[in-house]
Amino acid sequence: MTTSFVRVLGAAALSQLVFLGPVAADGLQITPGLWRITSTTTNMMGPPKTETEDQCMQDETFDPIAELQDDSQTCTITSQDLTDNTLTFEMSCAGAGGPPATGSGRYTINGNSGDGEMTYSMSFGGQNMTMTNSWTAERIGDC
Repeated sequence: MTTSFVRVLGAAALSQLVFLGPVAADGLQITPGLWRITSTTTNMMGPPKTETEDQCMQDETFDPIAELQDDSQTCTITSQDLTDNTLTFEMSCAGAGGPPATGSGRYTINGNSGDGEMTYSMSFGGQNMTMTNSWTAERIGDC
């Protein structure tokens, strides 16, 4: 499994997610190949930060929920829904090493491209903070 694909976005209460491909019961069905992922992180602490990464995906499935839970043992998925080509979820994080947080996300696939977003909310030092990660992904060829 390609964990670095999950780490494309900036730091937050959880590690970051990136969209990969069509949704199936056991994960997102993707066409193996070279994917270009562009992600933008927006938070209250500075201007939006955009990053682009090309990633060679060799597996035909990727389960972002499993990757998220593997990458952050302090978070629990509280709900998830798979409808057609869209996966949505909500989560709660205990805050090991940081404040407790909640989040929600969406992945949508349309053939060899897709998009999604995730929003984190937390209270730190009495101040409410929100961070949003949005991304697009496109298969650009073979590896």
